[in-house]
Amino acid sequence: MMVSVSLFAVPTDSWIIERLGKVTGIGTAQAVTENNDPNKGLGKTYLASVYFEVSSIDQSKFTQADVVGKGTGCGGCIEVYPSVEQAENRNLYLSKFDGTIFSSGGHIIFDTMVIRTSSKLTASEQKELEDLIIKVFKE
Repeated sequence: MMVSVSLFAVPTDSWIIERLGKVTGIGTAQAVTENNDPNKGLGKTYLASVYFEVSSIDQSKFTQADVVGKGTGCGGCIEVYPSVEQAENRNLYLSKFDGTIFSSGGHIIFDTMVIRTSSKLTASEQKELEDLIIKVFKE
């Protein structure tokens, strides 16, 4: 079995947070830790995960205090995997829920990362946000 190798160094959560801070409309970003990981996969399945808020989504609708607790719905999430192949597998898994009530929103692969955007955004807003995030990741 061939394993795809990343073209870039594996990004850290601090690098992701710094880059997300350059995207207009993205507010607070918070990295997942072993103590707040909703999926309990940090260090097992994925290497880093950063949730972020989007200002066009009404954050008062969420009862959780922190961004990780709010989940992808408050804006989105960047998940980092050890290989491109693992990111592709995650993206394929997420696509199984597209168009269903279980869909958590948009998702696209960029290198070893899966960029996820909230289902509370329109399809065009999701695409625009994905494009903006990829742009700052390429800088």
